[in-house]
Amino acid sequence: TVTYAPNGKLVPVDPNGTPIPGADTPTYPTDPNDPTKVVPNEPIPDVPGYTPVDPSPVTPTDPGKDTPVPYVQVVTGTIKYVDDTTGKTLSSSDLPSGKVGSKINYTTADKIKSYEDQGYELVSNDFTDGSQVYEKVGNDFVVHLKHKTQTITPNDPNQVTPGQPINPNDPNSPVYPTDADRNN
Repeated sequence: TVTYAPNGKLVPVDPNGTPIPGADTPTYPTDPNDPTKVVPNEPIPDVPGYTPVDPSPVTPTDPGKDTPVPYVQVVTGTIKYVDDTTGKTLSSSDLPSGKVGSKINYTTADKIKSYEDQGYELVSNDFTDGSQVYEKVGNDFVVHLKHKTQTITPNDPNQVTPGQPINPNDPNSPVYPTDADRNN
């Protein structure tokens, strides 16, 4: 008597061991040289939005049973820098992808400093440098900036020179207005 049984499958599962909806579950191929065995070192399936805990090929220990393959969800997001004075987006940066619960490898400090050097002032930042972690959803952040104003009086101890850059370290920054600018 010959008994045939179906081969098992590779089943992508989340960290709780629950099968991932819509993920491919490939059946182990039968070894062409020995029908009592399956082909070893099967590549694990790609699952959009997830990364395998161990990307190594799988050789099932029991070819007649399914093998769970653990995955973790991978997400990404954006950080948008908005000029609240005009309502326009100054720039937007894509965050690197990361696993849910892992720290986001990004900092807003340098970009904010660059905008401050251009005459902007920070209003708010809903991204926390160094400790922000990826969530399943909601990984889009906004940094709000506005045009900085400065009142200059004749008695101001920090005298400014009309036509000179507001940021002396950046010759391309906006310049202080001249009398001709104020009269126009």
